[in-house]
This record gives sequence, C-alpha cells and structure tokens, in this order.
Amino acid sequence: MKKIIYVFVFFSLMFINAFSKGQANQLTIGENIKPDDVPVNGIYKDNADWLSNTVTNAIKSNLLNHIFVDLDNNLVLVRKGDKQKIDFGNVAGYYQDGVRYRAYGSKGFFSLHGYYKVVDDTGLIIYTRRSKNHKTGGRTWYYYSVAPDSPIQKIKPSNLKKDFAGRPEFVAQSIKAYRNGTLFVKIPNGELRINELYNSVNN
Repeated sequence: MKKIIYVFVFFSLMFINAFSKGQANQLTIGENIKPDDVPVNGIYKDNADWLSNTVTNAIKSNLLNHIFVDLDNNLVLVRKGDKQKIDFGNVAGYYQDGVRYRAYGSKGFFSLHGYYKVVDDTGLIIYTRRSKNHKTGGRTWYYYSVAPDSPIQKIKPSNLKKDFAGRPEFVAQSIKAYRNGTLFVKIPNGELRINELYNSVNN
C-alpha cells in the first residue's frame, strides 16, 4: 500500500512540475490539453496565438498562479505569488480555467477597451462584458463578432439589422427573442439561443 502511495505522489509531483515552468510552457487548447482536464491559465501573446488557441506561460491555476484584470483594464499575471502587470494592448487575450478572454479596443477616455469573455463560439463568437456601477453592481452586456478576429459589436437590433441585412429571417427572429428576453438563454445542446438561430435559420 505504501509503495502505491509513493508512486502516486511521485507522478503527481511530476504533473504539477510540468505546469510550473512559467514562461517556457506553451500549449494549444484542444491538442495538448482539453479545457476541462485541469484548470490552467496563460496568455495569448499575439493575434496568431489567439486564432490558433495557443496559450503561452501556461501553468496550473491556484492561489499563487492565476490571472486577473485590474481597474485600468491591465492584465495582472500572478506567478508563484509575484505579480507582473501587462499593459492593455500588449497581449491578444488570456485563458483561464476553460474560458477565453479577448483583448479588444484601444485605450481612451470614452473607449470600451477591455477583455471580452467568450461564452459561445458555435456560430457567431458571443462575448460578455460586465459594466461596473457602485450603486447597482453593474450589468452584463452581450457582444458578437462574425469571426474570432473580426470587430466586436454590441448585440442590439440596430447592429443585427446592419450586419445581417442579407438574412432577414434570422434578424427578425433574433430581434423577437431579444425583446422577449430569450436571445441569450442557453439551450440543451449548450448553444445560446442566438447561435441556435444563426445556425438553423436559412436566411
């Protein structure tokens, strides 16, 4: 029994060490590791990495190794308890515990630059971003892009009409669902309602 325990501990330590090499670690989500296998985090250093889902500085997530975004929308990389700030605009996004976040926009007083959370990519790329309000606690807004690297737009009737003018039935059903509050409901197969419509409505 002791021998079994020693063997288990040995391989557990090897596994943890594999995710503790910091800057040298690089993985492609879906090839090297599946998102649900183990909670890991890292950065997409450029647009090519974002498009290929290749994560650099990948490490197992825990209290001493994780990522967060500060109040100025800068990325803070925590490694072995030490914090490294990465100014907004210097990386394409980050990955944390099965979720991708895309950096979008440019810094400016009235700009909406920040990190957008990918919540569904089965058709359109659907993102969420939470606004901050000290009185109400904020609100979650939904956005889309047609491709992983195309412009991000807020989901609202005027944008849907403009971007999908060639698909009037999809637009009509989407706006109806938007107005009755069901456009962002997750259906049994995991898609959001908007992507179910995008993938199934012919025009």
